[in-house]
Amino acid sequence: MTENKLKELFELYGYRKYRMNRFETYDFYSENKNFLKTSNLITFTDLDGRLMAMKPDITLSIMRNAGSEDEKVYYMDTVYRAGDNHYREVAQAGVERIGQIDDYAEAEVISMAVRALKCISSDYSLRVSDSDFVSSLLDELNIDEPLQKEILSLFSRKNCDGLKKLRSENRISGDICSVLTDVLDIYLPIKEGIEKIRGMEFGEKIQKTVEHMSKVCEILDSFGVLDKIYLDFSMAAGMTYYSGVIFRGAVPEVPMNILSGGRYDTLPQKMGKDSGAIGFALDLDLIENYMKTEKEYDYDVILVYTDKTDKKKLASMQTEMMEKGKTVFCIREETYEKVKERIKAKEETICAK
Repeated sequence: MTENKLKELFELYGYRKYRMNRFETYDFYSENKNFLKTSNLITFTDLDGRLMAMKPDITLSIMRNAGSEDEKVYYMDTVYRAGDNHYREVAQAGVERIGQIDDYAEAEVISMAVRALKCISSDYSLRVSDSDFVSSLLDELNIDEPLQKEILSLFSRKNCDGLKKLRSENRISGDICSVLTDVLDIYLPIKEGIEKIRGMEFGEKIQKTVEHMSKVCEILDSFGVLDKIYLDFSMAAGMTYYSGVIFRGAVPEVPMNILSGGRYDTLPQKMGKDSGAIGFALDLDLIENYMKTEKEYDYDVILVYTDKTDKKKLASMQTEMMEKGKTVFCIREETYEKVKERIKAKEETICAK
């Protein structure tokens, strides 16, 4: 049911379904390992001797085959990743937009992410950050690269105490600690958050990023999806992949993010494409595992028959019910007696004569 809702949503936005192979050459993933979430791949030797790998990522495959012009695709597919000392299949649904990505394109994809979350639950939240803002801030504060990595790690854990420890060790100044803490402390509705950082004194490059964020926010407001979007700069880690806006979606029923996305212009550029890219993915396995709902019934009708039943009438009866949109479970009487405690029908069970 969720997949059908998502499919309808993606197609409403003009996205077409993308189909891909279950595997690519191992070299392809090896060359793009910085864009993978895992280095553990399931590999096998093809009949022609090439080393192949079960796909651990869908975005890479789409990017490899997409053109540089405006591409809007969605997928419902499976990736193969290592986790908890086992390889596992992970069902995903997501979108990728490739081409000239401006503020409107960003807002459109984010609005679609919000509506995708609404397909899962009415109670959701979407956190938004911008890697350009954070990287520009660290550069503006003249923080060297090794220390930047350490600070990004603290940001990803929202660890203000860690920043204060750096200050106590004289590795950053009190002023720098104060600025970083103020930014990291922000968790506000996106409109309020942008107004807050507008009030801080930053250089021209950062102010330009803030203005871009503000324009995207205004468009999101026009899309009518601003309610549960929050500004949160703790999502700054993984900046080798993302090159601008980052967003994560969650619902209370699931203890992890179920949606992740952002802008990743570095990937198409690495593949020689003169374009930008933005997209997101939903973890369908997480959604299914944590949001199972107990069905009131298994079928609309259970049709029980015996050897004495007129099978032609039985077939006509079943067909008539199905044409009315009812789900029908047809079963022999002796079998039904064994399983009737385990299956439920919305309507009374009918014994076909």
